[in-house]
Amino acid sequence: MKMKNSVEKLLKRKGPLAENEVKDLMKFFGIRTTNYKVVSKLEDLDDLKLSFPVALKVCSRKILHKTDVDGVRLGIDNIDELKKIFMVLNFIHHIK
Repeated sequence: MKMKNSVEKLLKRKGPLAENEVKDLMKFFGIRTTNYKVVSKLEDLDDLKLSFPVALKVCSRKILHKTDVDGVRLGIDNIDELKKIFMVLNFIHHIK
């Protein structure tokens, strides 16, 4: 029920959607996509169960083309590197 309400809100929304919102819609309609986790605080990274290497992306309705703002990082090999890159991408997200 919660997912259905979320999907209805997304479908009624005007303007661009963030990548996670698009993936939620895809999953709801049975379209396979990659798994993701939206993290907004640095300390939340420690709680994730990750298998490295991982990718990290800016997630924002305001940033439609992540590569235009260097908002995609691939091949992150460990938690320390992930935290450093998270701080950089979080800064990018907040200035855009």
